[in-house]
Amino acid sequence: MTNHPRRLRLVRIFGAAVCVLAGLMLASAVPAAGQTTAVPGFEAANEAYHQMSLKNPQAAIREFHEALAANPSNADWRTDLAYAEVAAGSLEDAAREFKAVYRDHPEQLKLALELGYVYLQLQDSATAEKYFAAAASSVDPEVSHPARLSLQNLRASELQARKQKAYDLLEQGHRKEALDLFEQAHMADPSDSAITLQLGYLYQVTGKLAKAREMFEAERYNQDPR
Repeated sequence: MTNHPRRLRLVRIFGAAVCVLAGLMLASAVPAAGQTTAVPGFEAANEAYHQMSLKNPQAAIREFHEALAANPSNADWRTDLAYAEVAAGSLEDAAREFKAVYRDHPEQLKLALELGYVYLQLQDSATAEKYFAAAASSVDPEVSHPARLSLQNLRASELQARKQKAYDLLEQGHRKEALDLFEQAHMADPSDSAITLQLGYLYQVTGKLAKAREMFEAERYNQDPR
């Protein structure tokens, strides 16, 4: 992937599962003589970066499309088009462009991280988890650390949602479905006393006394492990 004299900078905030394009920086480097005419699409790309510096992502997107029509293999421009689409709120378009570059450059694990953020906003947690897991393998801590944190937060959120759904099903009288979810939650987090006791009660009322004793004994051990 070649370096363009002007690059977008993206700041990511995962606490609320939101990624925000916070700022752009135009490099001070001046193109070499003849570069404008030598690189197909350069004029349009240059205008795209200018529009992004003015915080006008829609105009930048149009210019990036024009640049890429002339130079479709320019991975940097396509990546920055994706960033512009994130800024414009066009998340599905951004995912398409990020994936196109990542497909050709699977070693660029920062793209996997970006895809994780985008799919998280699209509320596709399974796909987000896949990309975060790939990014977590990066040797670059600036990629792997946020990817691992994102994975941890995503899985914790999914587990909490599973627990809540189990309680909701139980309240609605769907005991069997609730029991299945409580069992999954217990396997994922055996230290949750409330889930362990709830399982014990459910096993007891359904006649699974051996399993009920196992849950009650496990909870007793958690309270006093001596």
